[in-house]
Amino acid sequence: KARIPAYCTGNDIEQHVEHGFKRLKVAMPAGPPRGEEGKRENVELVARARKAVGPDGDVMCDCWMSWDEQYTIEMCRLLEPYRVKWVEEVLPPYEFAGYGRLRRKITSTNIATGEHVYGRYGFRKLLDADGASIWQPDVTWCGGMSELRKIGALAEAYDIAVIPHTGYLSESVSESNQAEGPSNGLNRALLRDRRHAPTRCRGRRAWCTLLVSNPSHGARTGAQEVAACGRLPS
Repeated sequence: KARIPAYCTGNDIEQHVEHGFKRLKVAMPAGPPRGEEGKRENVELVARARKAVGPDGDVMCDCWMSWDEQYTIEMCRLLEPYRVKWVEEVLPPYEFAGYGRLRRKITSTNIATGEHVYGRYGFRKLLDADGASIWQPDVTWCGGMSELRKIGALAEAYDIAVIPHTGYLSESVSESNQAEGPSNGLNRALLRDRRHAPTRCRGRRAWCTLLVSNPSHGARTGAQEVAACGRLPS
């Protein structure tokens, strides 16, 4: 597959769309302490992203572990008209029971978490709680490439999507590290050209995490996280 759809993280929505992204993950600016005003600000941001990417694009929300269960339920109800693809890290990472309760109550979007879950044993607890439909292990935090492969295999056994979080790898490691399981490919790369996604992922299902430098901040600062979410044919 020559191209893999990618998303860009950040609230510079118009800039990201200008660079060709149709999948955006926005950082939620408000949590429970901001009350109704904060909810409106969250909704306005998501509405702006949806308008920018159009009806065929994807909008995701990074919640920074700053919400609680009731607030998440209320926000997902308010965001339902904007067809959010997933809400990410709505609770502290080891609130597995809370994630499980949210999964049973929220049907309008996916629950994603995992960048702060460590090792396959942590993900086994997330699995037992049925806490997320999307797992986001970070190769630099979860135990390395060998552990990431085991986490991927566990997820695949239960048909759970895996979209690795972008950690803090150097350019040389970013360009070369790749893990492959029986039917799961994981890859990370550093791109200088925003127009093309990497082609090194192989396997039936592939999830790629990329780093793309923001040219307005120089080649090594202000790097923006991009994650590809696509399936490859057998």
